[in-house]
Amino acid sequence: MNYQVDWRDHARHFANASFVVSYICLTNGMMLVGSCFTLLGESLLAPSALKHRSWSTLLVGGIFLTLALTTIARVLLS
Repeated sequence: MNYQVDWRDHARHFANASFVVSYICLTNGMMLVGSCFTLLGESLLAPSALKHRSWSTLLVGGIFLTLALTTIARVLLS
């Protein structure tokens, strides 16, 4: 089996780094910045999940995407 690495696989690595930064920001009380990094991570992770047909990753990503969007809206509207 020959696995072809493309841009989606590299984007997944940046998504993982984005999630680490998001966690650090959120645990230090920087809700808006942390949520923005979560959005970035989810958008970078989705192409790789589609490539590998990882539907559970997409489902969980959708849940966290929704949580991040509601957090951003709550912070901006308060």
